Amino acid sequence: MSQIWLSAFVYGTKHLLSTSKLDGQSLKAVCISGNGPTLVSKNKNNITFTYSWNTVSKNPVLADCEGSIFLPRILSFQKDFPEIFESTEILLSGPEFLVYSLAGQKEPFTTLPEPRFQKAYWNSELLLKHEINPHILPSFAPITARQGFLSKDFLAELGLSESAEIPLFCCGPDFVSALIGTNTLSPGKICDRSGSSEGINLCVGGIAAGDAAQTIGGIAADDASDGVQVRTLPSVKTPLWNKSVIIPKSGSILDELKENSQWKDAPFNEFFKNTLESNDEKSISAINEVLRNVNDAYRTILSIRDTLGAETKSPTNSAQKSAMPIVCTGGQTKSKIWMQYKSSFLGQSLSVTNCPDSELAGCAVTALSALNGENDLKKISSQIVKIEKTYNPF
Repeated sequence: MSQIWLSAFVYGTKHLLSTSKLDGQSLKAVCISGNGPTLVSKNKNNITFTYSWNTVSKNPVLADCEGSIFLPRILSFQKDFPEIFESTEILLSGPEFLVYSLAGQKEPFTTLPEPRFQKAYWNSELLLKHEINPHILPSFAPITARQGFLSKDFLAELGLSESAEIPLFCCGPDFVSALIGTNTLSPGKICDRSGSSEGINLCVGGIAAGDAAQTIGGIAADDASDGVQVRTLPSVKTPLWNKSVIIPKSGSILDELKENSQWKDAPFNEFFKNTLESNDEKSISAINEVLRNVNDAYRTILSIRDTLGAETKSPTNSAQKSAMPIVCTGGQTKSKIWMQYKSSFLGQSLSVTNCPDSELAGCAVTALSALNGENDLKKISSQIVKIEKTYNPF
């Protein structure tokens, strides 16, 4: 799997340079994000093994991981593939391994989006408690830290000058880059990020989220409303926090519907349009059920924003709220018909930015921030990320 990523990077970069008006000298930096707890191990013989974030473990972790998102995956990997784990020399997440490889496998790092994220990763006490060798996990590096330069081998593959110095950065988990790429970095801003799953994210101030600081990565008892669970994590913007509701399979359910339809080979926009026009009751019912789950998540997040209000410097009146629309990102934004249907079904205005693939925008913001010697992702994001279209309910 990890080798496919490298081939895809080379192919994608070549395609970009050949189809755009840019030449090799225009390539100023490379920044990568990816699936959060996807793990890649490398042994002393340089043999790699990928343990994906969505691999169903044969040995579910029941141990208390104290809110860590990564440690349960590490422990599952250890139990499912003990011999491979035992031979591991370096263990990285997917995007970190890709950056490490592009740099010529010189010095590995683990990207920490913001210092408060460490509890969602690991610390020496947790590793000792679960008997994990700390030496296989590289040291933490800030999100804007340069993690080497594109190696001569990859410069040659891309047809670039071997004297070029193209710095490499890692934005870490894709949900982090998505929040940066939608500029969800001010209290009250909401982002709806969709893929195989869907996450509704609300940026809140430090005061209101302070009590939840002890449940980083976990779900606090008071963060459940009508069965909808809310996760609290730090924002990349200190001292803010991010509250989110995850709908695990919203995107994959729609993909399955499309795959089983007569329009399985058509683009999603065409599939959805034809489904509505054909009055396929079974499919429409399934689609509406997905949206009812999304609606529950929206109501929960909007209720939190309304409740926190002035305490978190969130918008408190209708004019302020209308100036902070819910920004959507991901594959959903590529279908105007879907976005309009979703807006009307939810009774909620939904906006799309000038770069709907917000993970890409987030990586660009991170690299530019680093190249400019600034540590203000919000400032750079505000300059780059703009609302391009808003769908209002019929």
